[in-house]
Amino acid sequence: MTETVSKNFQQWVGDGVSEVFTLSNVTLLDESYLAVFLDDTIQTIVTDYTVEIEFEIASITFSTPPASGQRVSIVREEPLEQNTDLTTINTFRAEGFEGALDAIVRQIHRLWHRLSRSLTLPDSDLDGSGQFDARSNRIGNVADPVAEQDAVTKAFADDTYALQSVAGGDMFKANYDSDEDGKVNAAVAADVAPWSGLTGIPASFTPASHTHTAIEVDDFNTAADARIASSAQDVSIWESGTGITEGVVSPAKIAAAIATIAPGGGDMIKAIYDSNNNGKVDAADAADAAPWTGLTGVPATFAPDAHSHIASEVSDFNISADARIAAAVGLSVQGYDVDTAKTDLAQTFSALQACSVETLVDGAIITPTGTRNAYQITLGGNRTMAAPSSITAGATYVFKIIQDGIGSRTLAWASVYDWPGGTAPILTSDASGIDVISGFSFDGASIQMLTPGQGFS
Repeated sequence: MTETVSKNFQQWVGDGVSEVFTLSNVTLLDESYLAVFLDDTIQTIVTDYTVEIEFEIASITFSTPPASGQRVSIVREEPLEQNTDLTTINTFRAEGFEGALDAIVRQIHRLWHRLSRSLTLPDSDLDGSGQFDARSNRIGNVADPVAEQDAVTKAFADDTYALQSVAGGDMFKANYDSDEDGKVNAAVAADVAPWSGLTGIPASFTPASHTHTAIEVDDFNTAADARIASSAQDVSIWESGTGITEGVVSPAKIAAAIATIAPGGGDMIKAIYDSNNNGKVDAADAADAAPWTGLTGVPATFAPDAHSHIASEVSDFNISADARIAAAVGLSVQGYDVDTAKTDLAQTFSALQACSVETLVDGAIITPTGTRNAYQITLGGNRTMAAPSSITAGATYVFKIIQDGIGSRTLAWASVYDWPGGTAPILTSDASGIDVISGFSFDGASIQMLTPGQGFS
């Protein structure tokens, strides 16, 4: 055979649900020739995943679905060895010799794949005058620099800065604010030291003598409020009316005045018309009824708490009633729908019932969604029908398989499809030929397939 497939690497992003990943159109002689990674961590076969190889298709099944956002990488990693031994006494074995050449091509492709991901110079920079391109990737495990033209590591830069902050230029904080109080203190020798020997500064100037205006002080408002609070008059003075701000009284004094007015003052004080604080005027309560005594022009049957309203007198009655009904629907009230079927009762349908048909996407691996009862697919080559993304116990699944204009396409089926006698049927080979195959799932894990109807036209 010839080796025409150049792909030996494929990558996906996990979704926390999918556990099977398929590497198609890849020559693979042994399952151990695969390297499987989650992010940058290599996985162990059998412990973390299993491999099934069929028709140059490798299906990798994880024991636990990769987490959402996790990178799934699968690489063909053929051993760098040559096991074909040609001797002078053997006849020339073309197939064995070609297999050895194919293996070499696959090994070269794997080396090319690694080389293309390494730090390299472009072909146009053969003399080394260009620059290495890391393509926005980090370069790790780099040693600290020694020669002048060595690359600088983060650790080296951090250490250099730390040395400068301790013994470097005058403007480092450790020099001019050694006690970290936010200012240069003339009384602190370490703070004053950087200023020693400077010329051209007025004799009266010292590092701690600089003044600020209010707008330059970050906590001015807080400090001013605290100073005002500390200088306030004593409550006992300004409540008596003898203080500097005569006539100003405290909340406590106002409350006391109201308490004095309430028992004998105006009728509308709450303490008069709602003495028991129950939110209404009670005719049976002498204190509540007292303000109404002696009123004229009021019907004899009228009492302060006897008046009632009808719905038409309430301005927001409809809105409030509708809101109360809406809140109850689904809890204590069931929404009315004459056509609603109940799932736990036998039903007699008086109209045609139908399900939508899903047209599957043709490809080496065809995967039904599992959310429909009926599927159709036109085969454009020899294909494999994968397990539905989900299988529902008690559901019927119908597949319409159509040959393309060439015909003779084959269809392999995943292991979740169970067949009578354990063997899947051979499809109609005619161009545009149609087969209809149905099945039923009893357990939600497999589908028991029935004898197909074939050769529809």
